[in-house]
Amino acid sequence: MGTEAPESGKGTSIIGDWKIRSVLDYAAISIGSDQAKPLIGKDLIISKEEIRFGDQVCSQSNFLAESVETNIELGENARVSNDLLRLPNPVTVVELSCAYAYIKDSNQIVLAWNGGFFDAVRKTRSAAVRHARRDSAIEK
Repeated sequence: MGTEAPESGKGTSIIGDWKIRSVLDYAAISIGSDQAKPLIGKDLIISKEEIRFGDQVCSQSNFLAESVETNIELGENARVSNDLLRLPNPVTVVELSCAYAYIKDSNQIVLAWNGGFFDAVRKTRSAAVRHARRDSAIEK
């Protein structure tokens, strides 16, 4: 597993439907486990128009991506180590409007949101198609 090189500084490869699997770690200042644990199993939807995570909807992102040295990035910006996150070095970090996504590989990211670090896996294409069909049926 390696990082994906960002195309022209854009991290649009993370657009899609994701499932939160676990909470990996917390920054020194962060949401607590009582707020983070209920998000396990929730959908994370990243689109060009918005980011949806739990009850939060964030505005359109610029998807700026940068390859960074993992331990320096985590130490300086979040005051956490890579021991529990298990990110590659270097890692591609994508700036979203309300979070950061660290790309482990094309099907797994670590989402940094409100000081919590969440393990997220890409939902299968068939699940994404079912989700889109369900949403269009609800709108009718």
